[in-house]
Amino acid sequence: MYREAEVQISSSIKQQDMIRTRLELARVSIRIDQPLKAIDIYKEGIDYFQNEINFPLAIGRVYDQLNDSTSAMEWYRKALSIESCNFEAIANLASFHFYTDQPEVSLRFYKRLVQLGIGSTEIWNNLGLCCFYNGQYDLFWTCFERALAVCTDDTVRSEVWFNISHLFINLGELFLGLQALKICISLNIDHKEAYNNLAVLELKRGNLDDARYFFDSACKADHLFEPFYNSALVAFKSSDFQASLTTVKRSLEIYSEH
Repeated sequence: MYREAEVQISSSIKQQDMIRTRLELARVSIRIDQPLKAIDIYKEGIDYFQNEINFPLAIGRVYDQLNDSTSAMEWYRKALSIESCNFEAIANLASFHFYTDQPEVSLRFYKRLVQLGIGSTEIWNNLGLCCFYNGQYDLFWTCFERALAVCTDDTVRSEVWFNISHLFINLGELFLGLQALKICISLNIDHKEAYNNLAVLELKRGNLDDARYFFDSACKADHLFEPFYNSALVAFKSSDFQASLTTVKRSLEIYSEH
């Protein structure tokens, strides 16, 4: 009963304006698919409660859901200007700078999280990736060792090994990359991205049958277009044109702009 909730919460704000009440009102707008209205409610809340960090953080989350990362980062920075040790804002800024090809800036944010006492597997994993892409090859492996040491979940551990495989491949150590992918699959047998990459490496080694088997395993995922595309290439080079056409059409169904 979202409309009824909206009326009651608005009435509550008129009687006594509170931070929690405004947050709930914006939450109702998000539930009824009105994110821009929710942003306006948060901004109005900032006018009344200027030093309340929940409002800029909430605006950043909404912009993230709208895939407007640039606007989201502006609000996360405003949140940091209010509370310089806010974990969520620091982590989001670190992720944004990493994916915009600024690993050196991202590295500073992740180091700040470690200084604040956040020593989770995810933080050490991301710190290792930043060190690698920033050219600090003497530090990245130590970060991944720490990530594996503090990890207690095999699914998360498999993701760490998947990232390690990428780094080995980038360093030209294809055999070590192959071993890392096999460890990843041993920890999580449903890791389809690892199957796809493993198939590509086996193909480079000339093991066509193994590559086909791993591509078939990867194609069981309905959200990945790469395994279908790679399988189509293998079928085409093997002169199996009908299978190639069928598979590449499946790839286009998942990602039509490829």
